[in-house]
Amino acid sequence: MSVEQAYYFSVALINLVFALAGTRVKEHEGSSNSIQFFMISFFAYFISWFVYVFEVNKTLEIIGALTASTFVWGMVMFGAKRCAVNIPWQLPIGLFTLQCFTQIYTLQQDDLTHYFHVSAAFLPIAFFAIGYMFLKLKVERNPSDIAVGYAYIAMALVVIGRSILLETSPEWFAQSSLYSQIIWPAFCTTIGVFALLSYTEEAQKRVVKESNTDLLTGLNNRRLFDVELSNFLASSPNYGALIFFDLDGFKPINDKYGHNIGDRVLIELGIRLKKSVPSNQILARLGGDEFALLLTDIGDVQSEARRQAKKIAQRMQKVIKTPIRFGEYTIQVTSSIGIHIITPGSQNEVLILTEADNAMYQSKAIKKGSITFSDDLAKSGYLTAKIGVSDIDQEHEELDGLIHSLLNSKTITPENIRSLKRGLKRHFNSEEKLSSELELNMTAEHIQDHHKILTLFSDIDTKSDSYLTTEFVTMLSERVSQHTVEHDQLLCRVPQTP
Repeated sequence: MSVEQAYYFSVALINLVFALAGTRVKEHEGSSNSIQFFMISFFAYFISWFVYVFEVNKTLEIIGALTASTFVWGMVMFGAKRCAVNIPWQLPIGLFTLQCFTQIYTLQQDDLTHYFHVSAAFLPIAFFAIGYMFLKLKVERNPSDIAVGYAYIAMALVVIGRSILLETSPEWFAQSSLYSQIIWPAFCTTIGVFALLSYTEEAQKRVVKESNTDLLTGLNNRRLFDVELSNFLASSPNYGALIFFDLDGFKPINDKYGHNIGDRVLIELGIRLKKSVPSNQILARLGGDEFALLLTDIGDVQSEARRQAKKIAQRMQKVIKTPIRFGEYTIQVTSSIGIHIITPGSQNEVLILTEADNAMYQSKAIKKGSITFSDDLAKSGYLTAKIGVSDIDQEHEELDGLIHSLLNSKTITPENIRSLKRGLKRHFNSEEKLSSELELNMTAEHIQDHHKILTLFSDIDTKSDSYLTTEFVTMLSERVSQHTVEHDQLLCRVPQTP
């Protein structure tokens, strides 16, 4: 095998590899099956190079010309399918047929100059069309799509330039032939690699989107919402608001009309809400019939933030309440809303979510379809903070209940004090363990304060009169309240290092 034959064989194998690689691409369900045109085109291009491995005769030249044309116009169809461009099939088939007849005629006449000019007339048309589709018409362009588009534009210019050189400077044209032997393999490798990479990038984007998107409504899901909330708390200097929506009367819809209609209601509401929410705000479906809206930077004073949040919440209620019609069915739902105003410097995500959730359920309890701000809720009589971790909050309530019962009792026995000490010690150990498991930012100072509170029990003589013992419990309750303000309310999730 001569060096020239080895060259043609190598380039042919490159194109065969791309044709076979296309068999490993699985397009997204419902797509246009563009990969089939890709494989056919590259297999045809493999044949167009492979025929030159043998001793070339007129028949092989014609086969090479026809298969090369098949590659060119097959890739036009690939580009149209890949970019979702509706091209009348008669146009590429007509141009393909015209190019084939013209090339066969020039080969029969042994007129290689006109053969080259024919290619230089048809190839740029096809290549510019493909480049334009990938660069301008493809809706979701990946970096690889851009590389493919520019590769076709560049190759079209090379073909035109060489055709001009053939007429204006035959010597330069002869010199460029050597470079052309490098350019064509580089071109087919470039478009083959990046066209296949485009499918990979598209799949990666789809995975990311699906992992952050509610599959039914297309809204953000809980996972992305939590990330956006964390990002906002870490960076915003202004007030924000967390709005929770819960649909009133949604369950009866599923019971009466079936889950299919219920899903269609959620989809329609998702579309309406998305259209009504400013693009810079974060809307999500948290699950079931619960939605959340994170309003960012809505004022530098709390009164303005409350006004803006209520205005948007009322608009959302109006959007949700508008009747939905599905054929013979007319369905109407309302929404109960809870709003928590996020103050600058807030870091406790769990507490923020809990406050908004509590406000929403208060709206449902008071009057369905109402709006409740979390800071308007009646405050609990408990001294310790609700931080949003159910186990810790439950222990806080139990401790508060024990302290209040001791303060309200007529006598306080030594056993009461020992029971209180055991309860505090058990809670502190549990809180430290849960903070470690949940990656909360419990500090060494926080733990040290636990020990200081427990040390207070050694300073009390449980055999003293009830007045002194009651005084101690009162002092202890104030100390626990101080601990809550200084430490427990600051507990929040530790940001993950990228």
